Amino acid sequence: MKGFKILIVSILLSGFENIRGQQTINNVKIGLEGPVYGVVLDVDTYAKNYTGGWARAFWIGEYGKPISMAFGSYGNALNGNLDLSYTFIGKDWDNTYMTFLPNKKIGIGTNSPTERLQVIGGIMSGNENGTGGSLFLGNSSHGLKRTSNDVEMYTHGNDGNLIFHTLFNQERMRVTSDGNIGIGTNIPAAKLDVNGTAIFKKIGIGTNNPDEMLAVKGSIHAQEVRIDQKIPADYVFEKYYNGKSILKADYKMPTLAEIEKYTKENNHLPNIPSAKEIQEKGLQIGEMTNLLLQKIEELTLYIIEQQKRIEALETKLAKENKTIYR
Repeated sequence: MKGFKILIVSILLSGFENIRGQQTINNVKIGLEGPVYGVVLDVDTYAKNYTGGWARAFWIGEYGKPISMAFGSYGNALNGNLDLSYTFIGKDWDNTYMTFLPNKKIGIGTNSPTERLQVIGGIMSGNENGTGGSLFLGNSSHGLKRTSNDVEMYTHGNDGNLIFHTLFNQERMRVTSDGNIGIGTNIPAAKLDVNGTAIFKKIGIGTNNPDEMLAVKGSIHAQEVRIDQKIPADYVFEKYYNGKSILKADYKMPTLAEIEKYTKENNHLPNIPSAKEIQEKGLQIGEMTNLLLQKIEELTLYIIEQQKRIEALETKLAKENKTIYR
């Protein structure tokens, strides 16, 4: 047994010495003699079916059957220097699974990759437990990463569309060749077309620096605008007729004399922003609408009181006239 091991090692060393010396070795067979159990290791100085100036290949196959796998390198040897064209893994040089070029480009499914890694066909990435996968593009500190149970990103035929799928092959987003993005729709009609509900923090229209939830630099055309009010102005009537207000307990209706004095001094109504404040801070539509309603209700009460006084004076005057003409 010991002598047999020495013999095997000697044969292998002799074979590799011949390879290093670029001498032709037809093949080296290791295994049982038979088509079912036999294994063939075939090392060629000139790879099969290749007529280039320099070739080396290592072939693995079942005895008596076509080659299963090959590892080879092709190129030219000039003046004792090796000029490597490419290295491959596959069945043969013209039937490769993976190709390595000397310019550090790798091809899978192609013999002539044009990028660092070029794949002809799909790529599947999954975790060991089969429940998810991940895709990372970038370097150690910057890039794009997506991890999910089932995510697909692919181009659609020759139309230039980029499509994103999630679980159960459901399309979730599409970027068309003209730059439109569709979410919930596969025919986006605008730069962003969302068929469903969208939530945003701050939105700027005509401005890059929105200071509110919605900032519009320009005009707004709408058929209807609904504004929520925490304390509507009905506290004016509530306080006048009931003597107190649940809506706004501290409300006090000013007298006409107080309003006259205030407007003479400030040139605007009480509780209403001045022209300077509106120019500097803008106009709060909800607040201003409620304040104007407050003033309308106050004015209504002033008119009611005035009408009562007029009617009282008319009644008094009528009585006095009867007394005079008796």
